[in-house]
Amino acid sequence: MKLSVGRHLVIGIHGIKVDPRLKSFLKKIQPSGLIFFSRNIVSLEQFRSFLSDLREGVGEEVFFALDHEGGWVERFSHESEKGLSLTSFPGNTALGKAGRLDWAHDQGRTMAAQLKALGVQVNFAPVLDVLCDRSDNSGIGIRSFGKDPDLVANLGEAMIRGLQENGIAATAKHFPGHGPCRIDPHDQLPYVRASQRELEEIHLRPFRKAVDADVTFVMTSHGVFSEWDELPTTFSSHIVQGILRKELSFQNIILSDDLEMGAMTKRFSFQEMVLRPLQAGHDFILICHDANRIREAHQILEKAYDEKLFQFENLEKSILRLKEVMKSFSGKEVRTLENPKGLASQIAKGSVELVQRGKVAGRERAIVFIPDFHRLSERYFFEARLLDSSSFFEMCFSDFGQTLEKIVLNLERGLPDSFFSKWSSQDPAVFFCFDAHGSSSEKKVLQDFQKHFKKGAVILLKNPLDLKYVAKEVPCIQTYGFRCCQIKQAIEVLNTAMKMSP
Repeated sequence: MKLSVGRHLVIGIHGIKVDPRLKSFLKKIQPSGLIFFSRNIVSLEQFRSFLSDLREGVGEEVFFALDHEGGWVERFSHESEKGLSLTSFPGNTALGKAGRLDWAHDQGRTMAAQLKALGVQVNFAPVLDVLCDRSDNSGIGIRSFGKDPDLVANLGEAMIRGLQENGIAATAKHFPGHGPCRIDPHDQLPYVRASQRELEEIHLRPFRKAVDADVTFVMTSHGVFSEWDELPTTFSSHIVQGILRKELSFQNIILSDDLEMGAMTKRFSFQEMVLRPLQAGHDFILICHDANRIREAHQILEKAYDEKLFQFENLEKSILRLKEVMKSFSGKEVRTLENPKGLASQIAKGSVELVQRGKVAGRERAIVFIPDFHRLSERYFFEARLLDSSSFFEMCFSDFGQTLEKIVLNLERGLPDSFFSKWSSQDPAVFFCFDAHGSSSEKKVLQDFQKHFKKGAVILLKNPLDLKYVAKEVPCIQTYGFRCCQIKQAIEVLNTAMKMSP
């Protein structure tokens, strides 16, 4: 039976249930994999039923995947429902700060058990990019385990083993290492000027370890690594085949990153975006959002095969590779963790830290300035508890006997210069900063807060680089993420600092 050229595709779909239109679309495309996003998820039970119905329609050969990294990149707002559960973990930088390999393994193990119960087979995680001092890449940040390549390699390996020993295929990304990129490929094409030595000794190190751990997928970066090639990795046979296949001896599945990112769409024709990754040696290409683009990609591939630009023998090898590796996960017994929320809290406790000391007031009362999480939820995932910020923050502060005056700020619009003057400069105040480095309006609000309040404290949620905007005399806490367990731990650290403050 002739293979469908759509088997080169891993695609995103829209909708929350199977309907005739979706059935027809999938029958036409016949992809090798489906990736799901928040748009497909209303509840855990709905998502499980959706995947079950999809499985009946597409058969066993199509894999179901999620970007379930923990921390910044998650897709679920519900933590438990009808025997299903999904734990919100702090994320990779928090794990890197905690430095516990057993915690990384147990997090992978927990993710595997929870994802498998929903019907997911593949996790597009972990991120193995090593951060650099010169990098302010807004697309990676707290998604990375950190700056130490050995730490990144060891934690990545532990998480991969935790996932795969419990039946979920893991993905090492973004090969050959997106850490030194200064531009987010979601927006533009990054050019990496790292030396051969730096690339070999730092950025490839975690991927070598992942290959040794028999990681199922490697996802490539869209970046141009000019020491190796003037083409993006997505198009580079030297990097994909020469380095990943031959030098690192990777025998499993190579997948492109999403081809709809600005790094691709702003530089190349869609035909190039579809064909050149396959010519470079990728098994599959990823198109996450636009159904019309997916249809067009299918047409481009059909024409390319008709014109004999590709051989079905190569597609058959990719499909066989996928079948063999996925078969090895199907019968694995899942070893669940007894207290996953306790693990998340342990990671938060092991990572949240007071990075600057100073005078802190407010042992009985606190004025708390928080970002408008509802507005931010258009771009970021937040737990349902955090979106109900009134009760969540009041609960956290009341645990320490404090009453709370809470002010929710729309930081995208900025604030009048006189905004903080309605409070005394001696009032106890806490500013929860989301991303001043990425927002000039939030940076100004943060600076105005510090000018006015003489005994205020700052808690940094998303971007550790925001520390450079906090005055040396202002007490500051780094959470390395915005999960509820991290915020709760930050408030505990703050109250400890209050007790120690003169």
